[in-house]
Amino acid sequence: MKTIIILAAAAAIGAIAAPAFADSNASLGYSPASVGPYNVGAVTGRFGRDSGFWGIEGEGSLGVGDDSHGVGTSQTTVKLKSEFGAFGTVQADVSDTFQVMGRAGYATADFSSRTATLPTATRTSDSESGLAYGVGASWLFDGMNGVRLDYTRYNLDLGRIRATSTTTAVAGENPDVWSLSFVHRFK
Repeated sequence: MKTIIILAAAAAIGAIAAPAFADSNASLGYSPASVGPYNVGAVTGRFGRDSGFWGIEGEGSLGVGDDSHGVGTSQTTVKLKSEFGAFGTVQADVSDTFQVMGRAGYATADFSSRTATLPTATRTSDSESGLAYGVGASWLFDGMNGVRLDYTRYNLDLGRIRATSTTTAVAGENPDVWSLSFVHRFK
């Protein structure tokens, strides 16, 4: 009896959720970010909803890499901890399987840095928010599954993440992010 109730509940949830996901898409991929001389990486997930020409999407990224630069015994390491954003999108279908898009929105990112000048080390972190905008394209090779490539510029003032005077500073740098993702479109 318990199994029948669970199956009935799952079927009811599926019947309700299917129309809610219509004209939606989800993607998961890798996003290398360039912040001044530092190149960091993140795993990025997105969920969006299209309404013909217009749409919305949210994204979240978790940092998976860091980068270090320095001179002599002074070394600065920068890491993206996380990033979250919400975007409005404009898209155009070039063909049944190829789409180009532009997006603009608001994002917040958490970075950390560690500057080691032997024998001491200084750690700082910064959370900044700002406008973000970019362009991209997706190719759905079977009409529902495909790949997405996009570029986004984040206007974030990373003021507290600074290197020592012997290395290049990150302050005032805006992250440039290229992203390559697997995308699934819900019909």
